[in-house]
Amino acid sequence: MKKAADSQSIVLHGLNGSIPVDFLAALGVLVLLTRFSRLDIRPTLAWTSEAEGFRPVLHSLGGFSDVFVAASAARNRFRDELGGLTYVKMEKNGPKRFRGLRPPLAVFREWLVAHSNQDDLWPVRHASALCCETVVDKVQAPSTPDHLKSAGIGFDSKSSLESAVRQTAFDFTCRNEQFLDQIIKLGDLITEERLRSELLLSVAMPDKTQVTLHWELSATTPAAVVGAAKLPSRGSVEWLAFWGLGLLPVFGRGNQIKTTACIGQRRSAMFVWPTWSDSLPVPVVSSLLSHAQLKVLSHAKRARLGIIAVFESRLGLAADGYTGMFSPTCLL
Repeated sequence: MKKAADSQSIVLHGLNGSIPVDFLAALGVLVLLTRFSRLDIRPTLAWTSEAEGFRPVLHSLGGFSDVFVAASAARNRFRDELGGLTYVKMEKNGPKRFRGLRPPLAVFREWLVAHSNQDDLWPVRHASALCCETVVDKVQAPSTPDHLKSAGIGFDSKSSLESAVRQTAFDFTCRNEQFLDQIIKLGDLITEERLRSELLLSVAMPDKTQVTLHWELSATTPAAVVGAAKLPSRGSVEWLAFWGLGLLPVFGRGNQIKTTACIGQRRSAMFVWPTWSDSLPVPVVSSLLSHAQLKVLSHAKRARLGIIAVFESRLGLAADGYTGMFSPTCLL
């Protein structure tokens, strides 16, 4: 492990904190560096205001290569951790193995128990930001124990297969899109060159797969606006934004699900987030994001908390009427 004296600070000029997916990506970089850091001190994140926007500043890392090392480690572990959260979805053509965010309660609880017994609890923490087991919906066509056994999927026999957990407001997928499967595909595209291009220069590299979580503006821009030429998406930015969700846990309140930093429900919510001047580690950032009064804080109170600016964006439906999308950002 490297010593603190070897640490550097890096400004990610390719990200703008006023853009939801960019803000989440900066959180994702902080999360991955914290989990897989090669230094004996904790990485921290601050923001600096420039003419072109709010840029994330990472402190206490060995260099930009640390970002790639941490991203590679997360990608390599994903299939055995969150990528292993699979279930069987009953479709017209029969049972289908699925990696969405609506697993049956019995499957989700079995996964939680299995990973809660591991030394590394990061996957469980992240799962708590994707799904909520205390608020469930009835499954119209539930799978059976035999379906799950045939697919090699474990489940808690004392919990229901007829109830599905609810997911985070940041799940913009629809129909047969598989959220966690998209993460695997985006992760497969990660290279150090791509990370440098998108995080330091904001230049999207060519990608024929067009895999997306619909968090990028280009992913939801109607064809009538851009014509036949599809705007390039920054795949690594979306992938890193997924890891940033780990700091925005979901929890039940009555029969509703609450996503941290969001007001309202999935497909009809407001995402409110700050940028800050002090260099903060993961636990403090998590605490700041959960502040219930961010939207109405006076400028004096913001200053005492080190907050530079507060933004909001609506999480609504895209023009296709199915997928989710971020609305343009509003400075509060």
